[in-house]
Amino acid sequence: MKVYALLEQDMVQEAFELARQNNFSSSIECSAAALYYSMFRDELLTEEFAERALKTAKGEKEVAYALAARASALMVEERMKEAVEVLNRSVETYETQMARKMLASCYMHLHDFTKSFENAERAYALLPSVGNHALVYLSLFNSGRLKEAFEESEKALKEAEGDDKLIVLGDRVRMLFTLSERQPEVLPLLRKETTRLILFPVRSDDWVALKVRILLSTKQANLALEVVEEGRRLFPESWLLKLEHADVLFSLGEKERALELALPVIMNEKVPSYFFDDKVLSKELLNFVSQGLVQT
Repeated sequence: MKVYALLEQDMVQEAFELARQNNFSSSIECSAAALYYSMFRDELLTEEFAERALKTAKGEKEVAYALAARASALMVEERMKEAVEVLNRSVETYETQMARKMLASCYMHLHDFTKSFENAERAYALLPSVGNHALVYLSLFNSGRLKEAFEESEKALKEAEGDDKLIVLGDRVRMLFTLSERQPEVLPLLRKETTRLILFPVRSDDWVALKVRILLSTKQANLALEVVEEGRRLFPESWLLKLEHADVLFSLGEKERALELALPVIMNEKVPSYFFDDKVLSKELLNFVSQGLVQT
């Protein structure tokens, strides 16, 4: 399958692998690389490949994807308004679900939930994927259209498979948690969905980590501790779960235990740099671990 076709199916990693085999010899292959590196918030490589894509782009499709690649670099830097301008140019050149999806994300970040929904809906029409469906129901939820949001998330849950199902379950738990702060009557449903999340069978340490992050984000640290401890029994060699365990302990106030667990992993394991983005581990834990590294 060619790089174009892979990107149109939102298969960015597969497009990147194919592009790498070809040594990123074309504009569309450079666009695939930029979009891939943006997922890991790598500013330098995203920018480098986006610039290469723009310089060599020919024809509407290549230009549209090169502009989307450029916008991805701006999004990594959180320059969302500029990214919107570039993405609108991309859509005007040649409409892709990629650009529509990215526009929906930008507008959500900018709290323009009407435009976020419009672009998410269009992205889903172009490619009815679970990821695009998630943008639809999250836009609805953030704009206050709660009933529609939960109806769409239930549909997405039925469509989803594997880790996509876990992601949708997590979104439902987060939405219910947010809602419960002003509508306590949804607490029983929150408990029900949280139980579904916890009991969801895992196939890898990534899935355990996702559960832990969802529970921490909804202030359910004690449940997160149970999940990560069970996960470490299943995947005892996982550096990822050691760091997640440290994050949970830190959130429970056990700072010294968290440091004892995190430091050896950070010093001895090959941990990807993007993992230290404060959107992955808690910013407070990162600062605390940094102090520990200085002291050692």
